[in-house]
Amino acid sequence: MSETKSNAGQDIVLVGGVVRVDENTTAEAIGIRDGRVVSVGDRETVLSQCPGAREVDVAGSVVAPGLIDTHPHTLHYALLEAPLVDVRHARSWADIVMAVRERAKTTPPGEWVMTTPVGDPHYFVNESWRDLAEGVLPDAAALDSATSEHPVIVQAWAPTVPNHAVFNSAALALLGIDQDTPDAEGGVLVEKDAEGRPTGRVSGGVNNYYNHTHNEWWAQTWSKIPFIQPQLIPAAIGSAMAEYNAMGITTIYEGHAMEPEHIGVYQALNEANALTLRVLAAPEVLGSAFGVQTPDEQRLAEHLARAEALQADHGDMFKVRGFTMAPTGPANNGHLVQREPYTGPFGEETQGHWFIPQQLLEKALRHAAERGLRVNLCGGGLGEHDVVLGQLDKLRADGALNGDEQWIFQHAMFLDEGQAERYAGHGVQMTVNSGFTYGKGDMYLERMGEQILGDLNPFRRMIDAGIKVAASTDWGPKNPYACMALAVTHQLGRGPRRNDGLAQKIDRQEAYAMWGRRAAEVLGWPGVGDLRTGRHADLVLLDRDPVTCPIEDLPGTQVTATLVGGRIVSGALPGKTA
Repeated sequence: MSETKSNAGQDIVLVGGVVRVDENTTAEAIGIRDGRVVSVGDRETVLSQCPGAREVDVAGSVVAPGLIDTHPHTLHYALLEAPLVDVRHARSWADIVMAVRERAKTTPPGEWVMTTPVGDPHYFVNESWRDLAEGVLPDAAALDSATSEHPVIVQAWAPTVPNHAVFNSAALALLGIDQDTPDAEGGVLVEKDAEGRPTGRVSGGVNNYYNHTHNEWWAQTWSKIPFIQPQLIPAAIGSAMAEYNAMGITTIYEGHAMEPEHIGVYQALNEANALTLRVLAAPEVLGSAFGVQTPDEQRLAEHLARAEALQADHGDMFKVRGFTMAPTGPANNGHLVQREPYTGPFGEETQGHWFIPQQLLEKALRHAAERGLRVNLCGGGLGEHDVVLGQLDKLRADGALNGDEQWIFQHAMFLDEGQAERYAGHGVQMTVNSGFTYGKGDMYLERMGEQILGDLNPFRRMIDAGIKVAASTDWGPKNPYACMALAVTHQLGRGPRRNDGLAQKIDRQEAYAMWGRRAAEVLGWPGVGDLRTGRHADLVLLDRDPVTCPIEDLPGTQVTATLVGGRIVSGALPGKTA
């Protein structure tokens, strides 16, 4: 009989395994009372300090701190995936048709049937539609064999551009895509047969988001598709939290593209005592991920006012702090601002795009400094850093900043040595994603040239400069242990090439700390990130030690139980009493 969630309030001592207190420290036992760690050390000492506690034998397990994901988009991905038929592992057109047909049986006629892309999201490195038996995505005729009473789309997901999506005939008719539709429209290609009729396949800038600046026609077309369905939020976020808990994640930072209504979802869950993740959120100012709104001073003032109104500490499980701005965008669609021109997704030359004019960015930074608000910037091109650092220097010279603000730069996928030192001087911290090397490295190499790899994900450079660095999953891999491994290897795609140069290479302890102790420091959330006495009892039971196991085995780490505040939220503790 295993430990269940219903009796998780009992004081317990876990013994028999290895307790990984943090990246450098291990112990024999850990005691938990009232949701906190009350003792950690050798077995006899912990038992003596926890009289009356139930002793649980976790032999063969590693007890480790719950992980902190500093850029997960937990709510957003849950909402995007909630209405979809999962065809990620389809092997043929027949698999896709069967899945669509089954969903159509329970969907009222006229309503959309939408599927995921084929392959492993979001970079589709190991598996994609190219691996289908037919070697291409199905066409409208194939999807029509599943249903003619529902519009159907096989979606394309950001960030890859060019990308590929498919409509059935009902969807083509509903969207007005016909023989008169141009074959090529601002970065979108409409495939047609010999008679000039659309086949259903479209390619180019056809993703579910981050497409608006390429093609107004596609933006209008996509607006007719109910790709987000708010009524699914309760079930979607519940499932998403369970998935993150099952991976050993216990705290998340929702610091990008968070609108007030998104923050309201977490606030409602907190008020209902339904959160199984600790959540730190930051509202977006002049957001651009899901569509660009005209950035002007009036809109900036409105967004800053609403962001300030949302600031609150809602207790141990939910907090709102600071605001986020994403001045530029990803390189996949040519938006990342670099110093030198590079090749965009359609062969054009680009140096990137500023969604937020530089003068508005400076106004927002000055407002934050004056009001004591933490700023989170999201981006990371070398050209963008030059501008941001120039603005920080100006604010510092004016006395508006003193370097103690603990502002955050999210992603910072490119950073030269001088920029790292200047950010450290301003006390800026960073959240990074090793998946940018894994999933985008080949694209960076092809479009920007070999020389750019020296400044790609320079974790060693950041740490040596004195920057606190935390890790994230973002677009993936969504397996945090795979991300830990990639932070060490810096593998590009399927490999075998690695970009583990002097500016990049970190050790296992540093990679692990980016998900634990260092992440807690970056977020400014005391009580999480390690298992020292007094910390929240946010912990996981693992089948291997993520710091010492062979690195090739790290991505396969299995989580058998996850506790948040001493309460089991995933899996189960062993039932055997020591």
